[in-house]
Amino acid sequence: MARGARRRSGGGGAGLGRRSETKAALPFPLNIVLFPITLAWSILTSNLLVGLVYFAGAARFWSGFRLTTYSSSTAVKIGLTALWPILAVVNASYRKNFVKAIKG
Repeated sequence: MARGARRRSGGGGAGLGRRSETKAALPFPLNIVLFPITLAWSILTSNLLVGLVYFAGAARFWSGFRLTTYSSSTAVKIGLTALWPILAVVNASYRKNFVKAIKG
C-alpha cells in the first residue's frame, strides 16, 4: 500500500475512527409547510402590535382631549382621534396638542 493511503475496512471491522450518520427525512420538505405558518404568525403579531399602539394612542388622546385647544364637539373629537398617527407626523400644532393630551 502506498504511503499516506487509507485503508478501508471491510464489513467485519469495528470501524474505529469512522462515523456513521443516519438522517431521518420527512417525505416532504418541512419548510413548505412551515413557511406559510410562520409568515402568517409574523403578519398577525405585527398587525396586532400596530393595532395596540394605535388604539392606546387614540384612547390616551380621547381621555385628555379637554386639555387641547380644539373645540369639544364630538365630530371634531372623533376625527382628530381617528387620524392621530397621520396628524402627529405632519402637523406641528396637532403634535403639541397631542402631547398635552396624552401626558394629561
